Amino acid sequence: MQNGFDLGRPFVEKYPKNVCISGVSHIGSHNHNGVITQTQKDKSLISYFENPNLSKEAQEGKTMEFISLYQNEKIDCTYFPDAKWYRYRKLVYNASLNTVAALTGVDTGRLQLSGGLEAVSIPAMREVIAIAKADGVDLPKDVINLVVHSDDGDWFEPSMLVDVKKGNPIELEVILGNLLTVAKELKVDTPVLSVVYELLKVVQFRLKEGCNIVSVPEERPVDDKYFE
Repeated sequence: MQNGFDLGRPFVEKYPKNVCISGVSHIGSHNHNGVITQTQKDKSLISYFENPNLSKEAQEGKTMEFISLYQNEKIDCTYFPDAKWYRYRKLVYNASLNTVAALTGVDTGRLQLSGGLEAVSIPAMREVIAIAKADGVDLPKDVINLVVHSDDGDWFEPSMLVDVKKGNPIELEVILGNLLTVAKELKVDTPVLSVVYELLKVVQFRLKEGCNIVSVPEERPVDDKYFE
């Protein structure tokens, strides 16, 4: 159920005889001083990461079993046969709006009003679409418009921005790092996404230092590397 892309690869390698289920969850909520306000119904689309060691029937069967256990009157949980397609679809939002909001410290509404949406996020969306196409996935022609208007009327703070404000490490590698790895494998140019990723690596370092995950020496080491 985690945000991100290409999450199944290490699990299928480590557990070659297991079904690895993929869940994409859409749920809008705000946390104000510990009070959670849910703005959308929990909608989950469930599939599986393809395991070449198992039959399609076996993987679909276990996926449908999970759906039967998870679904109830408050959760719209349905089967979606193409996990890769839907994860690319969600990345059009997460790799462009989620990341840039975390980097700039503003919600998606202020990102639009400031001009950052059209200058940075929409070009990043186009790069996600290009990676998807090179990977055999054709996203809808109006996907950018749908993503941009998904937060209309709401000063929405995406999950990465919430983590930054809390001082928590962000989901950088699973949302953006894995995507750029695939882009490199497919030889797709990603100038915008790559700059956003490198800047967020600096933010991630700061967050990890604040959580005592990484440490820095009291005195800054001298670097004798020659720059030109």
